[in-house]
Amino acid sequence: MIEKYYPILNNRPFQIDVIEKILNYINENRKFILLDSPTGSGKTIIALVISDYLAKEDFITHIAVRTTEEIKRYLEDSFKINTILRVYPNKKKTCPIFFKSNLSGEEIICADCIYKKSLYDPEELYKRLKKYNYNFIKLTKIEYKKYLKKKDVRCIYHSFKKIDSNIYISTYPYVFNQYLNEVLSLEGEPDFLIMDESHNLLTSIINPMSISFRKYIEKGIGKRNEENLLFQDLIKELEIIKNALNIPEYDFELIRYNLMKFSDELLSFIENVIAKKFNTRDIYLIKERMEKSSKEIYIDREKLKEIFDSNEKLLDNLSFYWETYKRYVSKNNIKLPKKRWNINKILKLYYYINYEDIFWILNLFKLEGYITKFEKIIKVFDNYKSVILMSGSNFTKESFQKLYKIKDVEYIKVDIKYGKKDYEVLYNFSSRYSKRNDKNNIENLIGDIKFIANNLEKYQLYMFPSYSFMVNIYEKLDIKDRIFLDDGEKPLNRILKTTKDIIFTYARSRFIEGIQLVKDNQSLLKVIVIVGKPYPPPPNASILIYKIIKDNNLDYNELAEVLKDINIKQVIGRAIRFPNDHVKIFFIDDRYKKVEIKKYLQ
Repeated sequence: MIEKYYPILNNRPFQIDVIEKILNYINENRKFILLDSPTGSGKTIIALVISDYLAKEDFITHIAVRTTEEIKRYLEDSFKINTILRVYPNKKKTCPIFFKSNLSGEEIICADCIYKKSLYDPEELYKRLKKYNYNFIKLTKIEYKKYLKKKDVRCIYHSFKKIDSNIYISTYPYVFNQYLNEVLSLEGEPDFLIMDESHNLLTSIINPMSISFRKYIEKGIGKRNEENLLFQDLIKELEIIKNALNIPEYDFELIRYNLMKFSDELLSFIENVIAKKFNTRDIYLIKERMEKSSKEIYIDREKLKEIFDSNEKLLDNLSFYWETYKRYVSKNNIKLPKKRWNINKILKLYYYINYEDIFWILNLFKLEGYITKFEKIIKVFDNYKSVILMSGSNFTKESFQKLYKIKDVEYIKVDIKYGKKDYEVLYNFSSRYSKRNDKNNIENLIGDIKFIANNLEKYQLYMFPSYSFMVNIYEKLDIKDRIFLDDGEKPLNRILKTTKDIIFTYARSRFIEGIQLVKDNQSLLKVIVIVGKPYPPPPNASILIYKIIKDNNLDYNELAEVLKDINIKQVIGRAIRFPNDHVKIFFIDDRYKKVEIKKYLQ
């Protein structure tokens, strides 16, 4: 009886049943196990008990979570079952030198850093975690202040990895990034994978590269040579590197000239693509037309690659100086003098543009690369004996099998209800594309929003079917001073630092999953408003959706239903974080049926 070894399970008997089912499936060598369990049902404890049980049998389990903050929750709960975790945190957030930089984990070089050898022992590390209530950035700042004062600092990243445990925990990149996966495997190849919030297989995981050109297009369209804003940013960074490494003046001037030429070529390419799409080079007309049509623009990878290939020598030199500069910073214990490095972004793009399997588009002035073939995602799981995919809004067995073309799937549904959910359907609006410009239709929606905003308590979270539609409605409201508008770039934690009590976001955005407004074990979100049905854009309006459907031989309607259900369950889950939470949900669309809505309230 598993509860004999884990008394905490006696508080929730259904967890015992779930754990025993999963362990039985593992013993039967089942490859994929889907756990669909609502928010508040204790998936963290379930994952930890399974991992601890398998660790006692000398198996290694890798728990993968979406964000660094979720690692904190697992560490806190690990004390409840008296187990120890080996943590592979976000290197950037735990590095005393680079935690304010824009580098990714694989770009931070540890080899020459003196802090690497200054490690906590596990007992001391856990004491500190408890003392500081565990916060990566806070702990890093404390250590950095100590370094400035006493020239004494500890490497938190390597301290976590030193912990002796057969349970690994990391963020997703350690599963899907080849470099990081190899780092993790060097410590001992994991036998099993538990992936939390696994619905993200259809969202964040397929987008490995994104770089924004908004500033350079909006403020500097048509500007070239010395006036090119991208070049101005890059050369400022190169001057910092030059002064640190004493690059000879002749070499610097040669790189400077070639960098200006490269910046002109790259921005000209991006601008020409945009101008062709919207039939103008007037930035105001471009922005206006963006709001009225699809923002996605196909990027020919080969043509973009030609720009990078023709500047290969320059980019290789930049890469050399950038890597040398990072080593210089590490060796001399110097914090990077600026937070975001454009050189780093350009070199990452240079790296990813060589991958044939990445599909490129421009979206809201962002150049984005996507892995559109699901087989590439599923292939990553080959090295694990079993993969447990957990979520409060998971795939059904049938949808998972259809999307990923997999037969060996077991499905566990936890039928319990946490929190109280009241709902109401408002039928006087339709989010159909054909009616989004209908005056009476939009006026009805605006009336509904203003009534809810003025008569129900804060905080209120509104999810719109798309970014452009959200902005269109926002501009027509006279309560803007109360609305926190998600523009796709604002950090999530800024919400708590404003006096605004209404949050506008859109389907498939970071905010649908990232928001946690909680205080004293209670959610602060009291109202969820789902405007329209959050289907993805139709294939004729989204080249990305069309490509995904084509590459995976999918039926659009099936894919759209899966994505719609995931988004609705996720946004409702923002308000139900604890058993006693109570939320009022509004479904605003004439297509909602009460029978359909029941599945979102379970």
